[in-house]
Amino acid sequence: MYYQLLWDTYAFGFSPIEKFGYNKKKQVGEFRVKDPMSAIPDPLSDHLNPFRFYYFEEILAKNEISKEFGFRDVDFDFNTGLTDEQDNTRTMRNTYAGLDTQEDTTPNGFISCYNGYTLIDDEWYQVSVDTQFSKVLRANKIEILDGDEEAKCPLAVSWYSPQRGNPFGVSGWDLIEDKQRAESTLANLRLIDAKFATFGQTNIYDSRIITDKATLITPSIETKWIGAD
Repeated sequence: MYYQLLWDTYAFGFSPIEKFGYNKKKQVGEFRVKDPMSAIPDPLSDHLNPFRFYYFEEILAKNEISKEFGFRDVDFDFNTGLTDEQDNTRTMRNTYAGLDTQEDTTPNGFISCYNGYTLIDDEWYQVSVDTQFSKVLRANKIEILDGDEEAKCPLAVSWYSPQRGNPFGVSGWDLIEDKQRAESTLANLRLIDAKFATFGQTNIYDSRIITDKATLITPSIETKWIGAD
């Protein structure tokens, strides 16, 4: 988890961490590192200004949408499966990893939704809505823990290089983008120069003697014999 936290922080500029439970046996909190690609933060939040809401575009199995997990009784007549953004993200990741994009074979299927936290009247709620923002699947108030004066949002964000007014911050790739662009430009110029030095000279030939110009301009690493009258 710590490795994933560091990787997301460097690669994306930020990494959301959620406290989702408490292990009574070990007496420690249970945390998970959320996917930055699915994050929908408050656009007015940053490392100085706390967020008023923070959501994630996620999928849930239908059997998870039950009273046991704090959901209301809702009809499953809204969009199921992955949204276009989720499907594109999964496809790109699978393509990069050399994996095949498999169709979902889960018997009860998945439902796309937005899970997150919202501040309402100075109180934090865990809220889930469908992708059309037409149905509230759950809205559970965050309880005050022993020793705390007020309920706290169980979500924190780690930034690599935070910026004022930017909920995402600056990633490691952002910091080296200009250097990578310059190196790429120089590499391309060197390649063009090498190609010109090899193939791009200006030459004059007697078209009456050599009738087929292609024999002259076609690149070859072998010795070329060009017939002439």
